[in-house]
Amino acid sequence: MGSALPGETGFFRAAHLCGAGVFTGSAFVAKKQKQKKYKLKTYKAAAKRFRATGSGKILRTKGGKSHFRRRRSKRAKRLLDNMLEVKSPGEVKRIRRLVPYIDRYKQNPPG
Repeated sequence: MGSALPGETGFFRAAHLCGAGVFTGSAFVAKKQKQKKYKLKTYKAAAKRFRATGSGKILRTKGGKSHFRRRRSKRAKRLLDNMLEVKSPGEVKRIRRLVPYIDRYKQNPPG
């Protein structure tokens, strides 16, 4: 069985061939591997309820739109369409933790 370089045997030959390190004559020096960056999960329910503006503010929709709309005035129903800014700093922090990529994908999140 032939080796890739003279003097290489077993582990050193396999490591050299697969690119896991550098063979420098008599010593094997392992390459430094990159640190893996982990992806954060997005809570889809929160992603559907909130939106970010260009300046970074978080907007929310108003509640009370699912039923009992026949008895409301047109003005009251029209006011339900507006989005409101989330003012509380604690709520903003919680939303940003639930939706980590809200600033990157504003209108249509992937997936």
